[in-house]
Amino acid sequence: MADPLWNSQSVTHVLNVLATLTKPINQEQGLVDYMTFVHVQLAKVMSISSFFLVLYSKHEQQIHFPFNIDQYDDPIDPMRRFTISNDQQSPTAWVVLNQEKLLICAKEERFNNHASTLWASRSKANQWFGVPIMGDNNQCHGALVMQSYEKSFFYSDEQQQFFEHVTHLISNNIINCESDKAPISTGEYTDLLSNEIATYKRDKKIQHALFKIASISNIDNNLSHFFQQVHYIIDKIMYAKNFFIALYNEEEQMITLSYFIDKKEPINIKDKKIPLGEGLSSYVIKTRKAHLLDKEKITTLITQGKVKEVLGAHDFTSWMAAPLISTNVLHGIMVIQSYDPKIIYTEEDLKLLDFFAKHVANAIESAVNNIQRKESQLKLATQHRLLEQKNADLNQLVLKLKSTQSELIQKEKMAALGGLVAGIAHEINTPLGICVTGISHLQEEYKLINHAIEKNELTESQLISFFDDMNEVLVILETNIHRGAELINSFKQVAVDQSSNELRTINLSQYIRSILLSLKPRLKRSKIDIKVECDESISLDVNAGAISQIISNLVINSIKHGFNETNEGKILIEAYEKNKNIIIRYRDDGAGMDDEALAQLFDPFFTTKRGEGGSGLGTHVVYNLVTTSLKGKIDVQSKVGKGLAYLIKFPIKCE
Repeated sequence: MADPLWNSQSVTHVLNVLATLTKPINQEQGLVDYMTFVHVQLAKVMSISSFFLVLYSKHEQQIHFPFNIDQYDDPIDPMRRFTISNDQQSPTAWVVLNQEKLLICAKEERFNNHASTLWASRSKANQWFGVPIMGDNNQCHGALVMQSYEKSFFYSDEQQQFFEHVTHLISNNIINCESDKAPISTGEYTDLLSNEIATYKRDKKIQHALFKIASISNIDNNLSHFFQQVHYIIDKIMYAKNFFIALYNEEEQMITLSYFIDKKEPINIKDKKIPLGEGLSSYVIKTRKAHLLDKEKITTLITQGKVKEVLGAHDFTSWMAAPLISTNVLHGIMVIQSYDPKIIYTEEDLKLLDFFAKHVANAIESAVNNIQRKESQLKLATQHRLLEQKNADLNQLVLKLKSTQSELIQKEKMAALGGLVAGIAHEINTPLGICVTGISHLQEEYKLINHAIEKNELTESQLISFFDDMNEVLVILETNIHRGAELINSFKQVAVDQSSNELRTINLSQYIRSILLSLKPRLKRSKIDIKVECDESISLDVNAGAISQIISNLVINSIKHGFNETNEGKILIEAYEKNKNIIIRYRDDGAGMDDEALAQLFDPFFTTKRGEGGSGLGTHVVYNLVTTSLKGKIDVQSKVGKGLAYLIKFPIKCE
């Protein structure tokens, strides 16, 4: 069975633990405190309930166990020295003497038939892993060992490598802690041994308590359950039947009783919020220090004005509280009180409570950070979903707008074609009307001549006059019929080109003139002089419809916007070939436009005639035709009152 705690850790979490263990040891920190710290850090990333440190004296050939926590067996006396066994009797001796790491399992025969004195009286682990502690002079100073009693549990290769790496990281700290001890006399050693043995059980309880606090998991969303477990653990160390934890909100200046157990207050006041005020808890929060108080000290504080009142039950005999501070952030306070005259807390109890408070504060900060991180992740996930939905909506809107734009552009083309049809129809009506009038005149003259012949009254002068009229009418008919045919041919070709957009061979000069001819009805209403300068020899295969629409739109834009339909003006269209490209320069001397309008000229739906019939698609259509249909480029320049000039460039062979 793999370690579920290890499998749930992120690489970042494991690296953070390594970074924490890399820091040099505090010179004031003893070896037991330091190893407790190491054990707590390791427990954050892996299951390590059985863990011990072995120190080795090569000169005396002895080992001892200054720090050892075992899941089943009682702790080994840290002051007791053992003569080291040979490397075939004990796995610990094998690691120390061979200066190599060792992994053994209960099912292996190795060491099973040769139990050391130490192992003979202790439980055998299902899996045991030890790593030597090496000094700078390549001398072994002991070993660090972890073991598991669970039958189906095993240490993975990654866990073994991690534990080995941790051992190397902390080796110098362990060696420094041990070497800092000055030699002592036999009497001093006896006194020290007596003191250490006297406090040993208490220290071990504290170690176990700290380890349990550090091992409490899943507190992110259930601080109350965490506080309940902390209360249970502390109550095993000291009398803590009356216990509460209050969290502090500095911004709101409020205290929340997150966990409250008191025999004098049987009513559940959990999660009750009270103002910071000037009570005992407020005094601890304001001073940010642990305090041990009795009735006499409280009276003094009230007299000095440091405390105004005692809230709740105040017939306690001893009261102490410690602030919950982590990374200089005050999270709240932890309070224990006694109503029993026989139970009076000491300064040692206060130090112990303050010590526990720091560890609880670290856990609270970690939980708060986790909650905030999860809330941030949830908020980000929600925002991400909203952005995805908005993005999908925007994509649909863009597709709809593109479809609408395509429809509008097509309608713009059809409207231009419709205008062309109307203009040509009106223009053709004149020569056709003249032809109809001429034919009617000839019919009348014919009837008169025919009537005179029937009556034999036809004179020579009548006949000559008839022939003169006929000749004149025929000339008029011929002229107007040719004029109508020319208009029809021009209209037919331009109309077909604008609707089909197919490649065909054209003479550029003649085609531009035919386009302008089709626009003649529109031009007749204005006093615009259009001049075309184009090499008559330029012939090319091109999308003729694109050329037609470009020239038509530019001319109509000049009439609408440059000359306002009525003003006089000039338009110059130049076309020539250069470096296998066709260059078309279009200029008018109309009103022009400012830089702001010029920057938006090719944008769809931009028009300076909003509300006056301008669609804002004319120049946008021109831009698309030049860049897409002709695979070319278009540039524009203008100044207010100086007219407008286009430069269009596209390759002769447009694929």
